[in-house]
Amino acid sequence: MGPGLAADRESEAKPLRFSGEYRERLLLGNGIPVAIRLVRPTDAALFVRGFERLSTGSRYHRFFGYKKALSPAEIRYFTECDGVNHFALGAVVERADGTEDGAGVARFVRLAGNPLAAEAAVTVVDAFQRYGLGRLLFDRLLCAAEERGVRELHSLVLAENKPMLALLRKLGPTVKHEIDAQFGARAVKFVVPVRLCTGKVEDARFTATARMPEADSDSPEYWRDGAQRDRTLLKLGLTGVMMRNASKTVVGVLILLLAAFIVVEVSGGLGFLGRVSGTRNACERGNAFACYKLATMYEIGQYLSVDLKEAELYYRKACSMDTKWGCEEAKRLEERKGRSN
Repeated sequence: MGPGLAADRESEAKPLRFSGEYRERLLLGNGIPVAIRLVRPTDAALFVRGFERLSTGSRYHRFFGYKKALSPAEIRYFTECDGVNHFALGAVVERADGTEDGAGVARFVRLAGNPLAAEAAVTVVDAFQRYGLGRLLFDRLLCAAEERGVRELHSLVLAENKPMLALLRKLGPTVKHEIDAQFGARAVKFVVPVRLCTGKVEDARFTATARMPEADSDSPEYWRDGAQRDRTLLKLGLTGVMMRNASKTVVGVLILLLAAFIVVEVSGGLGFLGRVSGTRNACERGNAFACYKLATMYEIGQYLSVDLKEAELYYRKACSMDTKWGCEEAKRLEERKGRSN
């Protein structure tokens, strides 16, 4: 009996966890929920949209060269997997209308000359990078490979792809790596035993989250834990503005001073929250609460000139990321503009 046949029979001996019915919902470090499921042939349009949202650098890291678009043949190859020798998991964001947006994909293809090994690759859309999704997908890929009789995953990574190199090295000392013979120092080949699979939900909840480099205020933990505080500060600041404009009373000024004091005390100083560029960068990378914070800055004039149009824009951006508070504030601003017209 050949090793490939033995592996197939072993995978058939027990029910598969990672089958067509598998769907796992988890929360990433940016506060956005994702669902993990198997890739389907009907995901062709999802792949096209996901590829369009990959930066030039991310495309280069995945395909080892610059790539403008996926061909029809490539799309069929990536979506029409047999689930045994070619297996793929996708991470999607589920929208309220039932549609999905692709966030990442992980796949393995069993090696023809060694059925107990498979070539693996992970790709994460830029807006979802640095939140632990790559680590989550690779872990589930290990588990799926193990139950299909694969013993090790091989992954070829460009030497300049620092996040992926760090992810694989953190898996532990049993992971082997060497300079690839074909690409030389440009690429590193990893061999990962599938027994490193954990499959635990708690491993994906905010664990592999990396700090963003620009500023501490760009941290996912800061935005997630500070969202309620910012909502309270917004109400305090707006109350103070309304009172100041209405009667210019001492009470209104005191409320403004109180709001400013809370910001300084809780956040560790004006310089911490004053890094508007860090906040904007976090928002552009898909951090919903950073978009929400930027909107409040525009609305009450915190480190920025008051601009209700920009405020509504960033509230709606937060809303588009399924953040309830962003939707509520965008609606409130829209109603406020209607009353003023």
